[in-house]
Amino acid sequence: MIELKQTETEYLLSIHASQKERAKSVNGWRWVPERRCWVYPRNARTYDALIAEFGDDLVSLSVTRPAHAIDAATQAADLQKENVSLKDDLRQIQQQIAQISEKQSDSIVGDLKKSLLESESELAVIKYKLQEQEKVLNEKAIACANASEKIVQLRKQLQSLQSANNFEKLIKGAAKGATGGEHKFELLVDSLNLNETLPISLVSKLEEELRLMLNLSDPGLRLHDLLVQARDAELLPQDALDLAHIIRKQRNLLAHGSVYNKTHEARILLCLFAAALLWPELPE
Repeated sequence: MIELKQTETEYLLSIHASQKERAKSVNGWRWVPERRCWVYPRNARTYDALIAEFGDDLVSLSVTRPAHAIDAATQAADLQKENVSLKDDLRQIQQQIAQISEKQSDSIVGDLKKSLLESESELAVIKYKLQEQEKVLNEKAIACANASEKIVQLRKQLQSLQSANNFEKLIKGAAKGATGGEHKFELLVDSLNLNETLPISLVSKLEEELRLMLNLSDPGLRLHDLLVQARDAELLPQDALDLAHIIRKQRNLLAHGSVYNKTHEARILLCLFAAALLWPELPE
């Protein structure tokens, strides 16, 4: 079993020793014997590489992709430093004003006050830029979180589709086996979809087989009429007729929506396996 975890700064990969070459294919790897795992730096590039290599093998995805906003974070840090520097300048100016206010002329004090106002204005601009930059960073973090959630949803959908395909292969294989390898039925099953169209397709194919058997060309004759003629002509045993009627009745129930939705899948399977038992009774 392959397991991928994360800390604040690292990704931790647990994998069998026989697959160590896969672990080495992702740049930045380190094998840490004490922790018995492969360690990688936690960044967006490493996340993408790990998911590309191991994503399909992971039982669950519990790690997240770091927000890719390095330039914005660096710019925010620079603005923060400038903010601190301006605050220090303001404190020094205020101290100087306090020291010379009693000794200097009103004009000098006025110049200092003007300088203080200008510095305060610059500080307000810096604060505004910081706020705007924080908004950008938050938006990118939200976008990355949404993207990660979407990836998880898509992986779940893919797993669901794979499970459905495996189930259909298993059911069709069982139906083929029930005929003892009847070639015509195997071809028919491969052409069917395991959904509510299956009973309709089976009825159409059965009508076609019965017309050939009875040497009839009238397209207006439906399955019930064809089964009556096959019975009267003693072309099919009673068991085969009963199976054909099961398919006909279930097709009608599903077509008219007169049965509980949760029974649909069982009725579709009933039609499929009734056909598997019926088809070997049809003449070649």
